[in-house]
Amino acid sequence: MAPVRRLPGGAGALVLIKLAHSLYRRWEVLGPGERDRLQALAERAKGAALDVRGRADRDAAEAELCEVNEQLGGALADAAEANPDVSAAEVAALRADLARELERVAGRRRDPPARAA
Repeated sequence: MAPVRRLPGGAGALVLIKLAHSLYRRWEVLGPGERDRLQALAERAKGAALDVRGRADRDAAEAELCEVNEQLGGALADAAEANPDVSAAEVAALRADLARELERVAGRRRDPPARAA
């Protein structure tokens, strides 16, 4: 997956948190072996999402969350690809969904919301 460009100023924190939640939920429904293998990464994503709200250095917290989201997303896609019960089309759809979510984060972080006049 292409790395997400990060911009200062806290733009997109909510989207990052929602993405982490979505990825965490995908991790929860994995089989026991894959869930155990990815547990530390999933817990790191959950912790990083919670930290965004409470850390004084919000930019650093967002950068960490962005990085762990990419890692967990890639690991989930790799786990699906390694699962013989998941078709190539399903893996491609998962990778496309994850890429779309990461691009959505990148877009929100690049384009600050317009101010009302």
